[in-house]
Amino acid sequence: MTISKRAFATGAAAWAVLTILGVVAGAHAAAPTLPPAISFEDEQRKAGREYWGDLDGHEDCWTQVGDTSYAECRDGYLTSS
Repeated sequence: MTISKRAFATGAAAWAVLTILGVVAGAHAAAPTLPPAISFEDEQRKAGREYWGDLDGHEDCWTQVGDTSYAECRDGYLTSS
């Protein structure tokens, strides 16, 4: 066996062992849990806002009705009336 073949075989064997150990170790590790995703609509409803549709060319806008109505759209557009 030449030196380059021996180096490749040694490296491949080490890689195989580390891969197997990683798979075995990963099987026993707890999977990370992500917090539940809150949609834009749920966030707006929770804040007590009403759906107003399109405002000034911006889609999906919600408004907090009061003395001054503040509107927030999905794309980040903010306005008041």
